[in-house]
Formats: sequence, structure tokens, C-alpha cells
Amino acid sequence: MAKRVLVTAGRLPAALEICRGLAKTGATVISADSHPTHICQGSRSVSRSYQIASPRLNFERYRENILDIVKREKIDLIVPASEDVFHLARMAPELKEHCELFFPETDLLFAVHHKQKFIEMAADLGLAVPQSQLYTAEDHIPDYCKKDYILKQVFSRAGQGVVFAEAGVHPKQYGADADGSWVLQEKLEGETLCSCTIVHNGKIGAHLVYRPSVILGSVAVVFRQINQQAIRKWVETFVAATGYHGIVSMDFIVNSQGEVAAIECNPRPTSGVHLFEPAMMGYAIREPSRPLPELSGRQRAQITLGMLSALPAVFRKQKNLREKFLDIVQARDVMFAWRDPGPALYQVICYGYLFYLSWTRKISLTACMMDGVEWNGEEAPLPV
Repeated sequence: MAKRVLVTAGRLPAALEICRGLAKTGATVISADSHPTHICQGSRSVSRSYQIASPRLNFERYRENILDIVKREKIDLIVPASEDVFHLARMAPELKEHCELFFPETDLLFAVHHKQKFIEMAADLGLAVPQSQLYTAEDHIPDYCKKDYILKQVFSRAGQGVVFAEAGVHPKQYGADADGSWVLQEKLEGETLCSCTIVHNGKIGAHLVYRPSVILGSVAVVFRQINQQAIRKWVETFVAATGYHGIVSMDFIVNSQGEVAAIECNPRPTSGVHLFEPAMMGYAIREPSRPLPELSGRQRAQITLGMLSALPAVFRKQKNLREKFLDIVQARDVMFAWRDPGPALYQVICYGYLFYLSWTRKISLTACMMDGVEWNGEEAPLPV
């Protein structure tokens, strides 16, 4: 059982949730991030925090920083909280000499992150997915694009790089290049639900499904747990067949008949971690043999600052307004905890830095959250 754990991408609320969960089970938690300020720095659950180099902008310095922390802090386990997992995978052989890694082997990691490869893997296992193909030729457009369809970049996150294309409109009219960096995907009708699963070598330790109740731009800021057994079965089949190890998050469409189909996969934590009870998540990561409840006791959660920013759009659309209002009122704030109030205050400093980045670099706040850790296939560090 790992006693000293390094959690990366400490700027993210998901990282804070993981740190709190691990600390709840008695682990000593260290956090690290390339931003000078990150939320986990303000948490009592974190014993020490480090600023490290950006893996995307200075990988060699990042590599030195990570190895130094692992040796200095005598780390037993590394849990990535973002796409820095792909950069850590580049140095996996070195890291394995010192500690365990809570993410899959590089071939599988790359495949599930690639929007088309994931679809093909799932289809080969007989699991339900939409029709999908790489956009590699302007004159080879599938018939399902005669209806409304989805155009998405093969490496993307948080709804970025996704276009809801209109029926019959050619992909090039949306600025997509026919170079294999985009996917043409059938648009399925139904409700979008998401899953978050903690897996040990193909076996589920903890799992939940949630509904994005309120969305800011393309990012969910209010979420509600849903008991959805068909999705659990889908995920269970996929991780068992692939031997997945680590935290994996997937997006699904559930049609009016209750049939589920996965539309994409993120080999990292997403908003679902906010709905795990702390001990449930901590033990699922550290003690895979421990029996845990199938459902979490947490039903709703929200990123309050994001929710407040999204309210004008919620009232404008007025769709499911009563249900969304109840979710907001009953949801816990992911930053605040009575025994760990620091992050709720420290987030003001952290978000101030994000606003500064957004203003100086002329990029969205969502992009700022992934600044320096995102991975878009640069230098092809992972085998194809």
C-alpha cells in the first residue's frame, strides 16, 4: 500500500479532490504543478508542494524536477490528474525504478486518448459506439455526414476542437484539414452522461456515472451522480479486455430506449472525481483489494465560481430550469471543506493568475487551465 503519493497538475480541482481522498486514508500527499500558484498548495491534505517546469515547454527540465521530487520525497506512487500523464509516460521506465505509476502502458494510453483509435478498439470488442472515421480525403465523406454530424480533433479535451457540423456542410468549411487530425463522427441522439472509473489492471475499484447539469462554455461546472448500470457494464467490459490501469473517464450518449454508446475517452480524471466520497476514492487508488460500495454517497457537486459565471446562460436558455436550480442549491462546493477551508480562499489567487494568463496570451480560461500540460501529439512521444 503506497504511503507517499505524488499528485500532479495541482492547479486542477480534480487534483485537490484526489489529494483529499488519499490523505483521508492516511497517505502523505505531495503536489506539483508548473504554475507558480496552484490550488493544492492551500490544502491541509498536502504535506508539501513543488513548482516544476512545464512538461510541454521544457520537458528535460520537467523530467529532472519529477525525478528529484520522487527521490527527495521517497515517493511510492504517482497519480497524474491531467494530460501531463502523457509526458510522464515518456519517462515511465525511469520512474518505475523508484515508484509505482497509476496510469496504463504507453501503447494503451495513446490509443484511448486518440478519438478514432478508441472508437475502433471499442468496436472490435463489440461495444456500442457511433460510426466514425478519420478525415483524410476531401472527396471521401461518409453518408452519415448528410445529416448533422460531429467533427472533432483526434487530440482534444473539455469540448475544445469539437464542431457540431450541419447536415451536408463539408468539413473544410469549418476549417478542418484532411490530414488525419480530425474525425468525422455520426451524431447520436440522446442524453449525454459521463463516467469516471478507478481501475487496477483491468478491475474496477470505484466507478460512478454523472450528468453534467450546468455547463460553462464546454465545461461542466455542476454535476449529479446517476445510477446507470448499462454504462458500468460497458466500462467494465472495456477495462477488463484492455487491462487498463489508472483513472479513466468516458462520455456516453444514452438514447430513448436506454441503449448506451461511448463517444470518447479521457485517460485521466474528470469532474466525476468530485462525486466520490474521499475515503472511497483514496482506498480505490491505494488498496484495490478493499471492498467498496458500488455507489458514492455524494450526489451533487459544483465549482461555484464556474456556476456563477454560467448562471446568465442557464436563465437565458430556460431548459430544465427547475431541475438545474435544484442541483445548484443542493450541490456541495468542490473547493470548500470544513476541515480544509484553505483552497476555497486560495482559489482567488489561483484564478487571478489564470485571468492574467488569459488576458496576456489572448486565450480562453479553459485553455489556461491546461496551459503547459496538454498533449496534442507533439513530437509523437508515444508509439502509434
